[in-house]
Amino acid sequence: MKRFLVGLLPVALLACDPPREGDEPGECSDGIDNNNDGAVDCADEQCLRSPDCAGDDDDVVDDDDAVDDDDAVDDDDAGPGDWVDITAGDFHSCALDSNGNVACWGWNHAGQGTSPGVAFTNIGAGWSHTCGQDEAGVVHCFGRDDELDWGQGEAPESPFASMGVGSHHTCGVGEDGASTCWGRNEDGQTDVPAGAYVEIQGGKFHTCGLRTDGEITCWGDESEGQLEAPPGPYEHFAVGEFAGCGVLRSGDVVCWGIDQGDLLSPPQEPFTALTVGKAHACGLNVGGSVTCWGVGRSGETEVPAGSTWVAIDAGSSHTCGITTGGELGCWGSDETEKGEEVGQSTPP
Repeated sequence: MKRFLVGLLPVALLACDPPREGDEPGECSDGIDNNNDGAVDCADEQCLRSPDCAGDDDDVVDDDDAVDDDDAVDDDDAGPGDWVDITAGDFHSCALDSNGNVACWGWNHAGQGTSPGVAFTNIGAGWSHTCGQDEAGVVHCFGRDDELDWGQGEAPESPFASMGVGSHHTCGVGEDGASTCWGRNEDGQTDVPAGAYVEIQGGKFHTCGLRTDGEITCWGDESEGQLEAPPGPYEHFAVGEFAGCGVLRSGDVVCWGIDQGDLLSPPQEPFTALTVGKAHACGLNVGGSVTCWGVGRSGETEVPAGSTWVAIDAGSSHTCGITTGGELGCWGSDETEKGEEVGQSTPP
């Protein structure tokens, strides 16, 4: 009896296999849901590698195909990719996958968590707006567009080598180091001093830039000493709402700005990346470990145990990162400053 059942089992399984979209030539372009799964032609995952679905659909991969159907489906690269970038705004967070898709969570009162569908190469988040660069370097922003709009999302159409997103303003660095900022400017945070910059980052009401000579120049609000970067030269730096931190070429780690907790007393570790929030900071080490310091009332300095990381970013009172295993992780507050729970530390 058992020999009989074993002999019939493959036949029974074959007989029950559901039909696959694309098993027959033309099925991925016939407008028919051949496998009755609710998805037609190139919208069906089973057709992703079909020649009928190999067009250049404005995705991050230029496959040089003559067919560009400009639809909403990335036919040749559809589906989620690996996470490659993460950003934490004041009360929302976003992550970017290798196909250029953006996923956001947390506060979305102004549309700052609703991506326009552009394929991005990097992203940055502020208070109520989010921006990203496409593969040509052009900045696209989404979010705040009401009576509190300062133009922080109205990016120039010209391409930039890099961008920096503050709470209510945005900056771009050109290929030649010339830079421009736009958005809220009550404290002069968009008035870029003359000079050539490698990178610019925005805080709450101030901005800092790393010059080509390795020195850091800051401008805007100076109420908390956030413009007083120590002399360099610097390897890299980060700016938060009211403070900044950087790694000198000597290897020393320095911080400046708001004097809360132990924010201005950073650990002297070999950080490859830094990030600064409202009154806390975190550093990513060579081995993937993360160390945070400063004010941690909401758990924003309590790094989850047992994980190593490839990227981190600090929001106002939360921190997010991408693990070496490709997972998203956040820690800290899930609330706005008014106590409304929005979930900025709870990734999908």
